[in-house]
Amino acid sequence: MGNLAFTYSRLGEFKKAQELQIVVLEKRKQFLGDNHSETLTAMGHLANTYRYLGEFKKAQELEIGVLEKQKQFLGDNHPVTLTAMSNLASTYNNLGEFKKAQELQIVVLEKRKQFLGDNHPDTLGAIGNLACTYGDLGEFKKAQELEIVVLEKKDTVLG
Repeated sequence: MGNLAFTYSRLGEFKKAQELQIVVLEKRKQFLGDNHSETLTAMGHLANTYRYLGEFKKAQELEIGVLEKQKQFLGDNHPVTLTAMSNLASTYNNLGEFKKAQELQIVVLEKRKQFLGDNHPDTLGAIGNLACTYGDLGEFKKAQELEIVVLEKKDTVLG
């Protein structure tokens, strides 16, 4: 069911994906518990689908739960935790809560630099996300500076 929901998402059929993801999440909670990694993954997938459907409050609720549990079980520095933090930041952007998004994105960026280095694609993605948020906040000079960094690093790394 999860695989079919993923395929529906890839096809842009988010309502169909949502229906299946809700069932998958309920079953995972029932059989694996609320804190199992597969349950948290199902929550994250459903949150992403809610975001695509424009249901940002529902996405936010799930993403906050996922982030709290990932921090608890994996720690603040784990890549899965950082992805959950980045997803929540995206939802905050969608909700117009740019300062909250900025705070999370700065943490993600610092940790990605620390553990992956300045040139890793995930680090560059984090820089780009923060640049977009600075633009949303009207801080265009900061956005420009970060976008130049991303461009130069991608040019150097990828050619």
